[in-house]
Amino acid sequence: MRKARVTLLAMAALLCATPAAAVTPDRLFQPVGVWPAVGAALLRAWDALPAPPATWRAALLPAAAVGEPGRGRLVYGIPLTPSEGIYIRNPGEVWTTTEVIAALREAARLVRVRHPGGFDLVVGDIAMRGGGGFRPHKTHQTGLDADLRYYQTGIEPGDYSYHFVTEANFDTPRVWALLQALIEIDAADRIFMDVRHQRRLFQYATGELGLSRDDLYPILSYPHGGSRKDALVRHVRGHHNHLHVRFRAPLAHAVGALFTIDEAVTAQRELDLEELGRFDHVVRRGDTLGAIASLHAVDLGELRRWNHLGKRSILRPGKVIVVRRGSGGADDETMIP
Repeated sequence: MRKARVTLLAMAALLCATPAAAVTPDRLFQPVGVWPAVGAALLRAWDALPAPPATWRAALLPAAAVGEPGRGRLVYGIPLTPSEGIYIRNPGEVWTTTEVIAALREAARLVRVRHPGGFDLVVGDIAMRGGGGFRPHKTHQTGLDADLRYYQTGIEPGDYSYHFVTEANFDTPRVWALLQALIEIDAADRIFMDVRHQRRLFQYATGELGLSRDDLYPILSYPHGGSRKDALVRHVRGHHNHLHVRFRAPLAHAVGALFTIDEAVTAQRELDLEELGRFDHVVRRGDTLGAIASLHAVDLGELRRWNHLGKRSILRPGKVIVVRRGSGGADDETMIP
């Protein structure tokens, strides 16, 4: 990766700067004039090495969050799988990092310990494999944003169908327990929650638990302004039926700093081709089907066949185009509106 190359160059520069007085004993040091040639030879050898298989790199590197929540990528992500206390609504849309998975499982466990029985924690969208644009979301691009359903009362066990959240079925004690669990394990960077639910939690915490306004000030933005930026929980429209947690993931961010977004896209596509024999291209405004085929060096006819598209098919931004291994070539300019 780019920063590994920079590190190697820095090491070579340091060696080249070794003073002549420090070239003994002879078996450990060489005269300073030797090091430029040695550094150049090392770089030539580095460039000549074949790239290791993407599956090896994925096995060696943890999942990486690259870029920003609204413009980023997930590299070498892993899917959240069902476990005790967690129900996954859309299994193909919960790609994330080990840190997020560990935090979700621990938070769900703590809720069960404090409030036995009841519903599992329902996990909605996190990210697609490889991250990136994920309609209708504006974020969810790095694997660190997760939508979670509020705990609800009055629903039959095992019923995970959609239920509108009301004041009557909002399970305040369990939602508060979830919030407290995320705070205790220091897992959440921020949480988006409708201000009406914040009010319910505020009343529960001050009335039932005896917490003061000062205790709740760093946690809930209510009642000091629903969207107060210095609170953990903030009001954002559209979060009445689910809460949105942006997780802390220091390791994923540290590894992600090794990649640019373009490098992340390339690395994930290489892995997808090795593991699946295909990868997904998300259509952007202004794309053409011919340009997509040319970009990925595949035949335009094959690209149409893989995606069941005709010559007059209209594609729209956000549509996923499947790209497989194939022969190169492109011959038309079907525009994406």
